[in-house]
Amino acid sequence: MTELLLRQEVRLWADSHNIPIEYFETCSSTNDIAKAESFSPKLAQVPFKLYVTDLQTAGRGRGSHSWHCPKPGQQILMTWSFQLADVPLPTLSPRIGLALWNAVSTTWATLPWGLKPPNDLYLGPQKIAGILLENVIQGDATQGGVRTLIGLGMNILSSPQDLPTSTSLAAGISVRLPSGSPLLSEDIFCFLDRLSLEITQAISVSTEVLSTTDQSNLLWALNRFSENISENTAQNSAGNSSGNRERNAIQKYTQINEDGTLWQGAQKTSWTEI
Repeated sequence: MTELLLRQEVRLWADSHNIPIEYFETCSSTNDIAKAESFSPKLAQVPFKLYVTDLQTAGRGRGSHSWHCPKPGQQILMTWSFQLADVPLPTLSPRIGLALWNAVSTTWATLPWGLKPPNDLYLGPQKIAGILLENVIQGDATQGGVRTLIGLGMNILSSPQDLPTSTSLAAGISVRLPSGSPLLSEDIFCFLDRLSLEITQAISVSTEVLSTTDQSNLLWALNRFSENISENTAQNSAGNSSGNRERNAIQKYTQINEDGTLWQGAQKTSWTEI
């Protein structure tokens, strides 16, 4: 799949579903553009809009983290902007992470996907995607003054060379699937279809606590990350003592509460504090 085809796939997918989309060859950040436009008159009657770019010059992660772009057309860089009736609960964040994990696990089921809180997607021991979730509120939130922005950056054709801890979908497929397995255009379509379904479902329950099904599915996705990291650590330290390998392993999560609180044994961490 060439850079041009990847760009086309995202736009063709949005057009095929009549999704309002705004495309930029280059921009600072799709989240920044979506935020600035959140309450403009032209968006007053638009409950959902998609912002897509080939290259972000100031892509952001949580806090002070930034998102690195290898070169134009190598990544899926987009922001989903939803108009909501109420401010979402903090539980929307883990639900969106699970939505992404479900989408990739359904589309490329044989690849070792893992979810790292708060919302980083890993392929094996390497990061492949990240989510930035932001709520924009204007005036009285009860009068429709809420837009939720879901920014997604995902390495598809390549990953930044200066970040050895990152990888791309193309690299993962070439290493883990039978030789010659291509990255198909229809796979990107299927992934976006599933992601849209999962995100829409998460948005529909954005003011609810996590269900028991959500909790068990999140626990599974998070512990796939822990297992992938531990397995990679064990392979890289085969000559070390079992004690060293055990210390380097990542402790599994044992429980997730309905409010998103994470437990590793007796250690408790709030999802929003990570």
